[in-house]
Amino acid sequence: MSPDPTPIDGSTENWLEDLRTVERLLRESDSFCWVGPQGYDAYSIEHAITLSTQLKVEFSLILDRNVLSRVLELPTTTRKATTDLHRLGASVMTLALLSDMHFDATTAVGETVLVNQTGQGQNDAAKLAAMQNLDAESYLDIVMNRATHIDPKSIDAEMTPAMIDGAAKLQVDLWKWVRPHYGAALKLATLLYSCTTVEERFKAFKEYLRWSYDDYMFIPGALIYGSLAMSPNHPGGMFKWLNSPMLDRPLEGVWNVAWDTFLLDYWAKEAQRAAIKNMVVILCTFDRPLRTCARDFVVPHLDAAQRLEKLEKRFTLEWPSEMGKALHSQYVRYALGATTDHTRAAHRHRNQQAYWSAMVDCLESDFHQIIGK
Repeated sequence: MSPDPTPIDGSTENWLEDLRTVERLLRESDSFCWVGPQGYDAYSIEHAITLSTQLKVEFSLILDRNVLSRVLELPTTTRKATTDLHRLGASVMTLALLSDMHFDATTAVGETVLVNQTGQGQNDAAKLAAMQNLDAESYLDIVMNRATHIDPKSIDAEMTPAMIDGAAKLQVDLWKWVRPHYGAALKLATLLYSCTTVEERFKAFKEYLRWSYDDYMFIPGALIYGSLAMSPNHPGGMFKWLNSPMLDRPLEGVWNVAWDTFLLDYWAKEAQRAAIKNMVVILCTFDRPLRTCARDFVVPHLDAAQRLEKLEKRFTLEWPSEMGKALHSQYVRYALGATTDHTRAAHRHRNQQAYWSAMVDCLESDFHQIIGK
């Protein structure tokens, strides 16, 4: 659609007031992380429309699974009241449609594909595509409580061959991409399960760093997430259901962490692409710990030295000062070595991918034993 901020009925004053409400809800939710031109405000609809229409800046909006789920729940006939998260989902759609943003639900649909199989992923992709054909006012009515839902009959979710093929390809590709993150999350959960004191957590995370560098893969997103999850100042809910008595819940929590750390790496790669091209990339998530990690992981408009300084501050905020400095030093040493230490590569297993795959199987078996499942 054309990103025209003027309503069809011409009620400009009410329309602008409604848009200010959208901006306020999004800003208060703090749901966006972004990379774009210096001074760009991702919560400003005016900024977005100006960049899109006048400067021809390309926009990409990455939705995590939680956000996508709330958006896809908007078309319904059963909901009698609108939750705050559904109003936020409608606010996201309003901003995106007015700014002519490209929706990137790759990781969210991929997670659905692997959790609920290919058919559900195909349905979600088709439904999101159809919902982008509605006008922004349909979502604005939900934001302003003039409506509780979107009529499902207005959603012509056509299942095209491209969507079917795309979902099937995601099932293959994302299993290959996410499985290393699953292994890293299993190791982190195993270490975390046995820790009670700050000193034990510190030693366990030092071991996690060493293991990632020497024995497994150095996955920056998993390490940034792991530092926050194992720190004494960690927010709740980063490892969901770790102590659940239900048979499969702890493993579901591990998979949830794997998807979060994969999303961090995906976000970082898209942010690098934005730096090269004339574009804005926004990550939208309702998950506060994930946002914290994303903002530490991708820091635009800073040089290398400033990024390292910011990262050190993050480690020392999460951990007692001396512990944080020691962990930061170890992380930086390994991060540099991962790309420059040629002896490390030479001593790796000759069939490294198969070796790592077998290691993940062993980690899963060990995790089952530790939690007694």
